[in-house]
Amino acid sequence: MPDVFVEKTPTKQSFWQRLKQPLLAYVANPAGMHFESQEPEEEVVLLLRRHIITNVPWLTAGFLMFIAPPIIFPLLSFFNPLHLPFRFQFIFTLFWYVLTFGTTLMGFLNWYFNVYIVTNERIVDVDFINLLYRQIASTRIVRIQDVTYKVGGLVRAIFDYGDVYIQTAGTEENFEFEAVPHPEMVAKKLLNLMEREEKEQEKVESV
Repeated sequence: MPDVFVEKTPTKQSFWQRLKQPLLAYVANPAGMHFESQEPEEEVVLLLRRHIITNVPWLTAGFLMFIAPPIIFPLLSFFNPLHLPFRFQFIFTLFWYVLTFGTTLMGFLNWYFNVYIVTNERIVDVDFINLLYRQIASTRIVRIQDVTYKVGGLVRAIFDYGDVYIQTAGTEENFEFEAVPHPEMVAKKLLNLMEREEKEQEKVESV
């Protein structure tokens, strides 16, 4: 069995490694990770999220929203000699920062909870829609027919992230891991899993 599935000598993780692991976009063999519907003998091989660089748009938007009130009110006072009442400024600023916090929080939750899980038995795609609804799709490794990946554009090439396309058999829907780090490594690990499943199937059929 390939080393990707079993560690011959388990490595101890430091406190900081365990602390930062949940916030990573690419985690191989995550220690102590479990998920809903995980089977008893199922082991997580990869935990994937969109590359952290994809968070730049909503982080930038949140930063601009945060610094907007201290800039806007002096400008309004400059163009309009009649100063706005302090109560209005306070209520507007409070509402604005609540909106800023909500927008930033939703951006983080969308990144954090939209995950792709690869186990030694299947792949799981978790789509976070909102706080009350999520969509989960999965398929067995044995049902995968082909795996390809694509890295397009200068930014993706520099930061080494791209899309991994997984073609499944029959009428099952295909899977796409969007903007994940190290797409070539992800594709290779999936192909290794497929090869292992094929060998196990051959052993069963030969008995």
